[in-house]
Amino acid sequence: MPEPPIVLEDIEEKPNEIVTEYVVDDDDESFVCEMSNKSKLETQLPMNIWIDEAQQYIDGGHAKRIKFQLDTSGKLHKDNTGSMDLDGVVHEPKAESEIRGLSAKDLKALRNFVHNNRYALEHIADTDIWLFQIWPDIIKGGELASEEEINALNAKVDKIMAEQGDEK
Repeated sequence: MPEPPIVLEDIEEKPNEIVTEYVVDDDDESFVCEMSNKSKLETQLPMNIWIDEAQQYIDGGHAKRIKFQLDTSGKLHKDNTGSMDLDGVVHEPKAESEIRGLSAKDLKALRNFVHNNRYALEHIADTDIWLFQIWPDIIKGGELASEEEINALNAKVDKIMAEQGDEK
């Protein structure tokens, strides 16, 4: 069983984040995933989401992705989640038709959120930046952002990484 990727010291460096532990199955082995959750109020999406901040895609042998709640409840239900790769493809459940608690409009909003923030989400998953560093600039909501808005966010990600590179 692989070691959990986030240790207590990492969590203490991110005091504004809520880290949720849950178990997933991968080739009949269970391991603990830790992802930061963001409520639908914080994201302005119709569902709660979980964002990989710990290179879980490497341990899990899958693409970079986010997890999303399969209903629009404001209460976090970590046992009722699906996953979407950062290319917008839903992989869990296996068929979008199996998602009963979300509409096609809800999934489109999630896809737009992922599209708008993809560059940031990729660098968060790679641990190049922390979610709390970029969260104020993340493009909230489910509307497709303009190219200018996306470019401004991407420039902010690059600036954070450059500043961190200067500190090393």
